[in-house]
Amino acid sequence: MQRPTGLRPLVSQKRLEMRRYDEALTALMRPPAMMWFFCLRVVRHDLFLRQLGLPGYRWWLRPFGLLLRAFDVLDRGWRLACTRAAIRHYAKTLPRHYGPSGLAYGHLTQEADSDRLARFKKQQGRIRFYLQDRRIINFMDGDSFLDCGCGPGQNVVELRRAFPGSPIKAFDCSADAVAIVKLGSKGDPLTIAELGDVLDFAYLASFPDKSVDHVLISHVIGFLLRSSIEETRRTRQHIVNELVRVARKTVIILDRIETNQKRMSVEIEQRDRGIVHDDLTYYFRCHQSQGELYLMLSPEDEAIVYRKSLSLGVASDA
Repeated sequence: MQRPTGLRPLVSQKRLEMRRYDEALTALMRPPAMMWFFCLRVVRHDLFLRQLGLPGYRWWLRPFGLLLRAFDVLDRGWRLACTRAAIRHYAKTLPRHYGPSGLAYGHLTQEADSDRLARFKKQQGRIRFYLQDRRIINFMDGDSFLDCGCGPGQNVVELRRAFPGSPIKAFDCSADAVAIVKLGSKGDPLTIAELGDVLDFAYLASFPDKSVDHVLISHVIGFLLRSSIEETRRTRQHIVNELVRVARKTVIILDRIETNQKRMSVEIEQRDRGIVHDDLTYYFRCHQSQGELYLMLSPEDEAIVYRKSLSLGVASDA
């Protein structure tokens, strides 16, 4: 039976070949992996008994336990050193990534207005996955929205389609991205796009308290870095506090949501941008008494939804 033209196969031939290589490598590594698992299980069990002061541990395993602890210390030190180095590097290069010649939006600089308009209209934003479930996200037509770090307007398009009577304000640090949103929403008095940066605290402070019903930030905060782990955490806390302050009803963060992530780490993605692994729910702990925090899932990402109790105030920076 022939496959209809124009449709891609569910699994490409290249991916099938990679799976076969993976299976062959896994079969090759299975015996040493089982031996390592058995030894590690025995030593860790012995360490567990010693820590609790329970009988049954074997004295002759103690040197292996000490060796394992030494490896754990070295591993933690190595990971921390790599994270600090990555944070210092990406804090410097992130503005270049989103700048006029960067990989994020550099390709937009030379586009004609007709191409920009076509790009705007055919976009699909990740927020679309969450608009159908009214149990947690209960947006209404006429509610106001703020899209922080809007890019070329993927989520602006989705919000306008779903809520034609809602005021939408969007900002981004890229002039080219903002130009696309302005061009695509030309003639729409309810949509405003402007230059702005979530890392510019003075800009965030310009928004009055509870001035917008719903604040959205999509795949932005997961890449934001300062020059150290401590400063990065303080910056992220301040940004979340500002979003909560500005929102009257809801704050939505679309990103890679990792809970109980005890240590911040950075995954190398490309030359000028890394993926930050961090527990974003941590930054809402000081706001627990003022609202409720939910986790939602979609085929493309996860979302933190913070619903405010309208009668309560906003916490200060932690």
